[in-house]
Amino acid sequence: MRKLPFVLPALLLFEPNTASAHVVWEGGGAFWAGFLHPLTSVDQVCFLMALSIWLNFNEPQARLWSMGAVVTLSALAAVVSWWSKREFSTLPVMTALMVVAGLGGAIRFKVHGTILVTLASAGACLIGTETGKAVGVLSPGSFIIGASLSTLILLVYLLGGLERLRSEWQAVACRAIASWIAAVGIMMLTFELWQPHIQGQRP
Repeated sequence: MRKLPFVLPALLLFEPNTASAHVVWEGGGAFWAGFLHPLTSVDQVCFLMALSIWLNFNEPQARLWSMGAVVTLSALAAVVSWWSKREFSTLPVMTALMVVAGLGGAIRFKVHGTILVTLASAGACLIGTETGKAVGVLSPGSFIIGASLSTLILLVYLLGGLERLRSEWQAVACRAIASWIAAVGIMMLTFELWQPHIQGQRP
């Protein structure tokens, strides 16, 4: 019970409206605003964490191709999203990808590298879409470059850190983290899908 006051604020982070509200910090200019933007998204960070864990349990070639797909497609999707100015929520699909990546890492599922690269590509397109929507009045070029670089650095950092975890108990810990990410994704997806139904029943 003593831990409850600390747990409740953490759970608020996974409420759909909070998770999808990406903070844009404009004080440091377009580049740094873009750089910090992916790091303020719970769904994107959790997806990249789960993806990294799953990649770490599979062939090394898939990691390189996934990193290339993430940095390239996230930038391209950001440009398209900024140019088209189309508004739609990526949260349901991103949380579904969180669940898939989390479960894959949790059970240490061995798959062909193409499947992992495809998953990384889908996530990158969603990350880029949110980046393009967040540009606002800032310089789109600097903002998108900063966001793409931040996403790549985060993925490289995660994969590099996981590469150093060699013992079996460390692998078990990584699988536990992946399972928690999958659980959080299921919770977020459930809230997101049921929210319109609940709001429609309110008087």
